[in-house]
Amino acid sequence: MTHHNPSAAGIPAYIVALMEELRSLVRVELALAKAEMSRGAARMAVGAVMLVVAAIFMFVALMVLSAAAVIALYEVLGWTLMWSVLTVGLSALGLAVILALVGAHRIKPGALVPHRAMANLRADLSATTEAPHAKPY
Repeated sequence: MTHHNPSAAGIPAYIVALMEELRSLVRVELALAKAEMSRGAARMAVGAVMLVVAAIFMFVALMVLSAAAVIALYEVLGWTLMWSVLTVGLSALGLAVILALVGAHRIKPGALVPHRAMANLRADLSATTEAPHAKPY
C-alpha cells in the first residue's frame, strides 16, 4: 500500500489516494478468492480420488462376498441357483445406487465458490457506496 499526504493537494489527492487504496483492496480480495477456490478444488479432488479408491476396494470385496452369499443361499437355504444369483445381484445393485448418490452429493461445484471473499467484496462495495453520503466531521 502506498501512503500519500493528500492534505497538501486537496480533494483530488484524496480521490487519488482513495482509488489506490481501493485497487489494493480489490487485489487482496481477489487473492483471497483465488486461495479459497483452490482450497475448494483441492478438497473436491481428494474427495473424488477417495471415491474412486473406495469403489475399487468395494468392487473386489463385493465380488467375493457376492459369491459367498450365492453359495450360502444355494447350499444352506436350499434356494435354486437362479434365485440365489438374482437376489445377491439385486442387493448389490441397490447398494451401488446408494453409494453413487452419496458420492455425487459430496462432490459439489458449490465448494469452489469463494463465499468469504465474496462477502468481503460486498461489504467493501457497500462501504464505498455509503462513503460519499457520510456526514463530515
